Parts: sequence; C-alpha cells; structure tokens
Amino acid sequence: MDKAAQMFGKIACFLFLVAIFIIGKYTGENKTKYSSNLNGAADSVNISDYMPAVEEKETLGNYTLTTSTTVVNLRNLGPFDFLPNHKNPCWRRIESIKTLKRCIPYFYLIGCEKCGSSDLWYRLVQHPEIAATDKENFHWISKTRFHGLPFEFYLDWFQAAVEGNISKTDSKGYHPMIIGDGNPSMNTYNEYWMLDPANHDTFLEPHFTNADNIYFLNPKAKIIAILREPVERLFSEYNYFARNQTSAKFHGVVSKMKDLFEECRRTHTDRYCVNTKKPEQSSIGQIWKGLYYVHLGEFYRVFPKEQILVLKLDDCKINYDECLHRTFKFLEISPVTEEFYKALNTNYTVKKYETISG
Repeated sequence: MDKAAQMFGKIACFLFLVAIFIIGKYTGENKTKYSSNLNGAADSVNISDYMPAVEEKETLGNYTLTTSTTVVNLRNLGPFDFLPNHKNPCWRRIESIKTLKRCIPYFYLIGCEKCGSSDLWYRLVQHPEIAATDKENFHWISKTRFHGLPFEFYLDWFQAAVEGNISKTDSKGYHPMIIGDGNPSMNTYNEYWMLDPANHDTFLEPHFTNADNIYFLNPKAKIIAILREPVERLFSEYNYFARNQTSAKFHGVVSKMKDLFEECRRTHTDRYCVNTKKPEQSSIGQIWKGLYYVHLGEFYRVFPKEQILVLKLDDCKINYDECLHRTFKFLEISPVTEEFYKALNTNYTVKKYETISG
C-alpha cells in the first residue's frame, strides 16, 4: 500500500473521529441521553434486515442455529441464588435427573476489537486463580442468542472449568477461582437490539444493550476494556479482514462509511447510529467502533465506575507487567511473583507487542 496515500487516509479518518467526539461530547450530550429520533418519529424498518444470517442446519455442538425470532430474554433468567462460599458467581440447579453446579463469568473482557484483547486474555488465564477457558464463546450475549441458542449453551461453555477448577477449595473450604468471558463484541456489537424483547416498543434507540444484559446476569460483574488509538484500530481491522488491500480501497471504504454515518447523524442520535446496522454497511471500515465514549457510556450508565477498568494498548506495550498488575488488583486476586512475569514474557516472545492487535 502506498505510504503517502495510507498516511492521508489515516489523517482524514483521525480528523473525522476527533470531530465526532467533540461534537458528541460537548455539543450533543443531550442528544445522546437515550432520547428519541430527532424528528420525533419512529423509523420505518424492515426487521428482516436485522435478522442473523446462518447456513441451513448449521450447528454448534448439540444445538442448531436458526433464523427464527426466538430470542433468549436475559431478564427472565434470574435472579440466581449464588453460592456464598464461591468467589465466582455459581449456583446449583436440577437438570434432568441430576443436580449441576452452574456458573457465569466473574469478569468480562469487553475489548474493543483489534485492541489487544486476545493477547491480554491469554495472559490473564495463566494466573493460578483464573480458570482457563476459550476466549470466544460464539458471542452468545451479543449475537448467537438471537440465533436460537439457549442459555444452556452459554453455561456449557464454562462447564469443564467449573467441574475441574471452580470446584477446588482452599484450606478453609472456600472456592477462590474465577472464570471470565472474553468476547470483544460485547463492547461495540449491539446491532440486534431491535430483536431484543426488552426493546420491542421502540425503533428510536435501544432501552437495553449488552451492558444491561450482563448486569441482569451478574450486577457485581467486573468489566475490563482495553482500547487503542481509534485510527490505528480501524487500519488494523481493515488489514485483518480485507483482501487485496490497496490504499485506494481503504480510502474508498472509509469514505463511504463516514458518509453513511454522517447521514445517520443528521436525523438520529449518536447512540442510535452506533448501534444500528444498515444493509448497505460494510463489515470493514466501521469507524463508529472507535467512538469509545458512546460504547463505554453504556457500561458506565449501568455499572458503578469501581467495577470498570479501562486499559490503553499503548501503555501495555510500554509496560505489560504494570497492565497485568492493575488488572489482577482490579479482579481482587493475588499478586504474582516476578518469576511469573518472566515466565509469561518468555512464553510470548514470538508475539511482538507492536504487532498485537487481536
């Protein structure tokens, strides 16, 4: 890709994002506080445009994905009777003819995408008090519960860790280990909000987003976000997903997405435009993912600030040990020794900090 053209595209995108941030934060605060369409009327929308597209008879384990409108309503699942001798939120329930211990995550690593969340996740799960699970669980909260996947699918994802690690006790009979959910889509992906039963009475803005749904599962959940300079994030995403990249294609995609977003903002709130996908939108060049003040605003709206930790990828590149130390302290788990950090860094020598963008 031509360096001059590439730099021009980055500069143009950066100036656009700065302008959006300033307008949204300082001149449009009232417009983003969950108000209605600025014209005061609901959109005329085709719900089929918002339905998940899946292959016929596509399956995940024992479950079949569908395109039906059956959606798991998280607000109907609890409250859960969490076990008092467990640090992680767990409870017992009868399934079929046996009683199972079921658990949901103690913490959520919400991303954002291409901001280093994968690297952070695989470092965290090496801590002796965090039970290792796969980072991605098919985006159940933000996506696949709209495909008809039941709550049991989500619970099954953690079951091996529950039986193998969460069940362990210390000398006092306490269960100290925790599990997490590492899907970065929970931060920026609320595109099916019109299908959520909690939002059935409006097409103006979502009443409930992923932040609310996590809160309904566990109001004491700890939220971790790792962010990246938004233009660098956008360019990394483009390089990751696009094929046959050229500077002209990158510029064209970003320009088109910028125009679509600006058109939406003429008649809608930032909150609506960030969370609502239009059929003509591309899966790459999504500049609105970099509007962190909108995405994180959902979590600060729902959770106390003490339950949210925000890290910057640039800081972690300089001193990853400090990022891990802050995160372990936030999760209220034991600090680790210098030998732990040395071994951890040795395991990651093949990954250079400056190239990590997962």
